[in-house]
Amino acid sequence: MWAGAQSLMNKPTTQKEATERKLIVLVSKALGINPLGVNVLGSLPYTNNQGRKEKLSEYAPGAMFEYNWVQRALDDEQKAICEARIVDKDGKNLCNFVVGECSRATIKMTTLLGYSNHLAQTRAENRAFEAAFGARFRKELFEGIARELKVGLTTPRLAEAAQAAGNTSAEEAVNLTPKQKNQGTESYMRGLQAIANMKDVPNLEKSKEQIKKAKLYSAEQRDQLLRMIDAKIATLKGE
Repeated sequence: MWAGAQSLMNKPTTQKEATERKLIVLVSKALGINPLGVNVLGSLPYTNNQGRKEKLSEYAPGAMFEYNWVQRALDDEQKAICEARIVDKDGKNLCNFVVGECSRATIKMTTLLGYSNHLAQTRAENRAFEAAFGARFRKELFEGIARELKVGLTTPRLAEAAQAAGNTSAEEAVNLTPKQKNQGTESYMRGLQAIANMKDVPNLEKSKEQIKKAKLYSAEQRDQLLRMIDAKIATLKGE
């Protein structure tokens, strides 16, 4: 959140900083969330835990997280594993328990060393939100971006980059080198849009099998696409 605040509040001194500010504002407008709920990492925007919780309070007022600690880390060498699910105000489960994990190998910022338990819990929360509302969240994001583009309040280049805010959360995003960042990005964006436009379970199931076999995506991109499909299938089935 602090990184997002710096990008938003500091006066831009370079074109890169100006672009990052525009991306934060575009995503926050598209989703109707506070700009502090968006971070820019590796020149792409990501919705952070605060932004997702803001949408959770809108989608399911009064909903809460329930946790099950599989393993707490006692030092930086141990992995922290936390399960989380979302229950509504009446105690009904909105998703099954999902796992959030964190270890030294998955912490990219040295300032976060020592916070494995916190990060594991945060990631579990983000993944539970994804399981419960991922499809709705992305649909709203894409429609909001398209709306801003249609009325001329953004550019096609910024609109394409802003779609990344529906990918993994800021707490799991990694700083990508230019080579890594460009690998499969266009295919990934097309995949996200195609899934968002699908209206029936058979086509979603078929796409799921195709994505599993495709070599166009990184492991993270494949995981995000499959999660999005599972969430949308569950929504269509009324689960």
